[in-house]
Amino acid sequence: MEDIVIVVDNSNYKSSYAEAVPYKCKVIHVYDNEVLVKSISTGKEYDLYHHQVLEFMDIEDITKLIDIKKYGT
Repeated sequence: MEDIVIVVDNSNYKSSYAEAVPYKCKVIHVYDNEVLVKSISTGKEYDLYHHQVLEFMDIEDITKLIDIKKYGT
């Protein structure tokens, strides 16, 4: 099975290249502080920091991204 992740931030790329977040990507390679991914929908490759990919984020940071109180309403 392929490792599929969700990108939540790609602000280090020019808006003319970067696609709107969030989007799903296939993991190509994981480095110490970065991850190389390929977008499932566009085929573009991105070299992102771990904090830009949902699956690499701490649970506290994920909680800050979403308003848990609104979940399910």
